[in-house]
Amino acid sequence: MVGIAITCCLAVGGFMKWLRNDRMIAVLLILTGMLAVIGVVYRVPENPRLNTWDGLLGPLAYVASYALLRQAYRSIFQREPTYAYLTWYDWEERRRMNWFDLGVHILPMLIGMAVPAIVTRVLG
Repeated sequence: MVGIAITCCLAVGGFMKWLRNDRMIAVLLILTGMLAVIGVVYRVPENPRLNTWDGLLGPLAYVASYALLRQAYRSIFQREPTYAYLTWYDWEERRRMNWFDLGVHILPMLIGMAVPAIVTRVLG
């Protein structure tokens, strides 16, 4: 549950445009990588339910997928992805959002939530 909470906090940071700094993403990759190592080391494979240590893989999956999608978006559109809640227009940047903006923010969140469940299902 701790890993899912961290993943949700990271997703809120992405929605609030706090993850637009490359240095911050690099630090988050290192920190979430350390969490993932802890999760792998302390994993108990005999637990048939969702292993609590598997949840620590979710933040790394979120940050890595967000960084890759953000970099791809920046190379294609030459600007930062944006997200505006319940609207298709971002008033701070004075531009309309497109489906790629939405994908950069929603897909990593789904990936970060699905990875722990998939790892638990595959590894048992």
